[in-house]
Amino acid sequence: MGTIQGEGRAGVDPNIIINAGIFVVSAGAAAIAWWQAISADKAKTAAAREAGRSVEAAEASAGSAQRSASAAERHVEIVTEAEERKRENEERRQAEMISAWVETKDTGNTVVVVSNASDTAIYEVFAAEGIANRDGQYAFSTFPGSRTGVHKIAPGRWEMPIPPKPRSTELMGSERAQ
Repeated sequence: MGTIQGEGRAGVDPNIIINAGIFVVSAGAAAIAWWQAISADKAKTAAAREAGRSVEAAEASAGSAQRSASAAERHVEIVTEAEERKRENEERRQAEMISAWVETKDTGNTVVVVSNASDTAIYEVFAAEGIANRDGQYAFSTFPGSRTGVHKIAPGRWEMPIPPKPRSTELMGSERAQ
């Protein structure tokens, strides 16, 4: 093998230069590979960290969705209750505008006067002579056939005749006249 000679230099074996070059290139390649491995590990760690955050965010989102669904259900309950109260108040308001009393006409006939001061009709109205409890159930009627009724009463003042009473010798309710 030959040597490389130049001005003021001792002879250098070309194999050493080639081997030194191969060593530098190999060391550089190893350093690059090592740097890429470290970068890949950092990227993997960052991806795992982001995946964890993503799972946490998904869990938080699911919890939020569940709370939203519960809130929506409660909202529906509240609206339904409010609508029911409104309907009951409207019915009560109409009931407060209905009144009735008994009048005896100049002819001697007895009538039940029903005043409907509301804006809507009332239905299934019955009048009877007797005693009734607060639920509208009759404890007894003073005489048979004393109940009269109409299907519908429009707004305004209306009179419903009550059939005449039987003679005192007839049965009254469940007891005999004495």
